[in-house]
Amino acid sequence: MSQFSEGSQININHPVTLLIGKTGAGKSTLGNLLLGRPYDDGPFIVSDRMNSYTQVCRESEMTIDGRKFNIVDTPGIFDTSKPDEEVFKEIAKTVQKSAHGIKAILFVFEAKRFTEEQKNALNGIKTFLGENALNYMIAVFSHATKKQNEDKDEMRKAWNPTVASFIGSIGNRWGVSPDSDYFTQNMKSTN
Repeated sequence: MSQFSEGSQININHPVTLLIGKTGAGKSTLGNLLLGRPYDDGPFIVSDRMNSYTQVCRESEMTIDGRKFNIVDTPGIFDTSKPDEEVFKEIAKTVQKSAHGIKAILFVFEAKRFTEEQKNALNGIKTFLGENALNYMIAVFSHATKKQNEDKDEMRKAWNPTVASFIGSIGNRWGVSPDSDYFTQNMKSTN
């Protein structure tokens, strides 16, 4: 069971779960869904514009099975208005505030193509958060088709060798973020 409390200050005593990815990948949407809120009505503001809304890290607290975590929505990598180095520094600054460090990195990317930009994003994550960052990473596919949302094997069939290699490099940890175009808050996914 998870619960959340809204707030703008990270609690230094709780481990951090980071939401990282390209601008528009669905990080804020996923964060709200993880907190049990509607995708577009939670502490993380969802933008339907071409420019990124999230410019600084925003935090919320969630409880899973009695243990508290900070969930941190980060500015988009390859943001439309901010150089990547600034984004990674913002993320690192936020993580350094936590006494327990990172528990998980949810790398959110669209279920379309694994691009050079996304490969570069992984290198940036390793540079600013350390080589061991991949040990905490979980790939989350967003904007998947209805079929991919309903059946993980359909998602797996869509992978090219680069995506399959990336998923293997992070210990086969991956999931599919429910797509708000196909699922309402009350519907259950088979994932």
